[in-house]
Amino acid sequence: AINQALGNYGTTIDINTATNFYRGNDTAVKGLVEEMNAGSVDVLIVYGTNPAYSWIDKDAFISGLQKVKTSVCFNLFADETGSRCT
Repeated sequence: AINQALGNYGTTIDINTATNFYRGNDTAVKGLVEEMNAGSVDVLIVYGTNPAYSWIDKDAFISGLQKVKTSVCFNLFADETGSRCT
């Protein structure tokens, strides 16, 4: 009711555009991080996510990323993940 009274719908609140928060597969990402740390991943492409910041075990991700031969990040900014990619 407060948002309605303030006229937020259609301006600051857009109910027609879906958000993709928390729609990943944690089990699959955990497996990927394990493979990265085992040296089994030759190429990693990252787009629209920052796991070096947001992954639950970011230290394991960062450690694994250092073992990936080629890593490419297509994020818009040199965030925690992008700045560590080759």
